[in-house]
Amino acid sequence: MFIHCRLKLSHLANSISAITLALGLVIAEPAAQKSLAQEAPVQINGLGATFPAPLYTNEDGWFNTYGNAVPPAFNYSGPINSNVQFRYAAVGSEAAINSFFTQTPPSIGEKSTVPRPIAFGVIDAPLEQLGLEERTVTGDPNSGLPIQVPLVADAIAVTYNPQGLRTPPGGLRFSRATYCGIFTGQITNFSHYRLQLDTTFPSALNLQIKVVRRSDSSGSTYLLSKHLKTVCQGTPYPWNRGVGTISVVGDPPANPDPNTVYWPKNFLSVNGSSEVAKTVAKNPGAIAYIENSVRLTAFLPAAALENEAGYFAAPSPEAIISALKDANDTNPNPKIITLDVSNPADQSAYPIPAVNYLWLYSKYVDTNLVVAIRGFFNDFVTSVTPSSDPQRNADQIAINQGYAPLPRNVKDAVRGVVNTYVSSDGN
Repeated sequence: MFIHCRLKLSHLANSISAITLALGLVIAEPAAQKSLAQEAPVQINGLGATFPAPLYTNEDGWFNTYGNAVPPAFNYSGPINSNVQFRYAAVGSEAAINSFFTQTPPSIGEKSTVPRPIAFGVIDAPLEQLGLEERTVTGDPNSGLPIQVPLVADAIAVTYNPQGLRTPPGGLRFSRATYCGIFTGQITNFSHYRLQLDTTFPSALNLQIKVVRRSDSSGSTYLLSKHLKTVCQGTPYPWNRGVGTISVVGDPPANPDPNTVYWPKNFLSVNGSSEVAKTVAKNPGAIAYIENSVRLTAFLPAAALENEAGYFAAPSPEAIISALKDANDTNPNPKIITLDVSNPADQSAYPIPAVNYLWLYSKYVDTNLVVAIRGFFNDFVTSVTPSSDPQRNADQIAINQGYAPLPRNVKDAVRGVVNTYVSSDGN
């Protein structure tokens, strides 16, 4: 279904005022900047999803390009802003939610590598899906209702183990009916005629499909299930197993939980993206959904999927960028941007893009932290004058690592929200 989408005018109005605010920030706060330079770098502590972690924490990633790196040896050419230092723990979306609202890192061994207080959270599923739009921040020092902005995009890839498949050079292709049938548990063997139509195998294969799914709460599960709910209704395999981040086994009950996916009993169940990759790699016939960045790191193939326009697209940065062209902000709250990308219409679009969200606080006690966070957006991630140096250009860094930057209109809206609502007074 083609949807004419555009960002809300309120957010775009904010983006216009954001330029004024950003200029005012540069002019009005030289004393604060001078104070920052005289002291130790401002610590910006965050935690959350695993899928964007490489982009954020790699030696040439965003956090180590913009601020002082951890360890310092990562900054080969020096940071863009020496007054800032990021620390990020990839604890997963589930662990990050409570940590964000209580501002306390989870006690889970070495993963808890950031001190309190938490300054931001990174989640794959939006606040409203989790029922957290109106949840008030507890603990200290920061407070207020949460702010949500998209930061970067990836994709949910459908990966597979090619052993024994005798795939053609282009790899597997899955029509919508095919991947809907696979994830509903109704297509169970590579000998199924739909797979033979999608990918011309040299001969019919008698190889069982082993679907691998996440057992832990995951934004990836939410993104896949929302997409399947949207696109599978017009196929012989409609999706009726729920939409959400939580995974359980069995058929949906009469009154299903609104944030739970009920998977077929015969699917393989593993905890975390890295375990999904390992399980696919050692099981011939395995098919799984996984963040594209993780798939690339694990050197696993990805199937080309049929999109809304009827074309097949693989999860390349270019195809993900195309999927964001018609991104629609569906949340009326001016502090929250949620992009609807569940069924992109562009003919070159990859059909399951994955938007990564940053959660921020409405009120930060430390004004230096406010300056540092705004600077990260204004001077780097959503800059209106990005660096021509590819090693310092946020978009190019993202593309080089398999991610997709946000379109300019979305960046403008994000910058507007950050400059308007991230503050020390909570207004």
